[in-house]
Amino acid sequence: MNKWILILLLLPCVSAQVLISEVLYNPINTESGGEAIELYNPTNQTIDISNWIIATETSDHDAQLPSNTTILARGYLLIADNGFSLNKDNSSWPNSNYEETITLKNSNDGIALKNGSIIVDAVGWGLISEIKIGLFQRTPHPGTDEGKSLQRINNTGNNSVDFISGVPDLKNKTIELNQTRMLNESVEDISNSSINLTNNISLELSDIPIINLFSNNKTRINFSIKNIGLKNITIEFNQTYYFENNSIQFNFSNNNFSLNINQSINLSLEIIINNITGEYFQQIELFAYK
Repeated sequence: MNKWILILLLLPCVSAQVLISEVLYNPINTESGGEAIELYNPTNQTIDISNWIIATETSDHDAQLPSNTTILARGYLLIADNGFSLNKDNSSWPNSNYEETITLKNSNDGIALKNGSIIVDAVGWGLISEIKIGLFQRTPHPGTDEGKSLQRINNTGNNSVDFISGVPDLKNKTIELNQTRMLNESVEDISNSSINLTNNISLELSDIPIINLFSNNKTRINFSIKNIGLKNITIEFNQTYYFENNSIQFNFSNNNFSLNINQSINLSLEIIINNITGEYFQQIELFAYK
């Protein structure tokens, strides 16, 4: 069964920079060729990161991205150690978009993403006294176990609370290009938007309002989806969180249903937001199955 993912609703993300979203620095198979760095663009525009630099404890110029390197809006880019495609711990992980020899220590190290001399983002792990200034934000993360990665869940400027240790979930630019179509409701009017996922699966969505995440409220969103493609499909909603210590509840009127050709359905989504502070990113996904 093939699956396509459409991000139906994006709740605002305040940060307007490229973020280090995941770091695998202590792989199981090999330290040479098994490390990876995932970048994420939280903005509504493609960002050119040509010639940006990865700095580490080993070198202030550990890796440099090539010319014509971009990250799509709400997209990812995967940088990895040379040989990652052959040496990665899990063969199902995506291949990297760019490989170069990088050296990440298993303790007391950090990464800075730099545009020239400007530090765009940084994450460190281990003892603050043992890591160079500029390779972490506020307080480094304590570190991960072997085979685990540091994964961003927040963006407060404090590595110790912005990252958690977890099973690697690496994403690359190819996955985003092939499987995801995003609606940018903060820039363009998406009323009656026609979303062509394949030649046979197309959806029409009514207007979806922008929701302010950073306040205490209870909001109900009403919208409709119509199957204007050439196949009967199944629709399923899912929620993806990129933060912790939250109190957000989503109540769908219907989160799993079938749509025949030319059939439409009216949906209702209740969002209850309580005690949210700082900068957060959350998305609701719509899965369309053949």
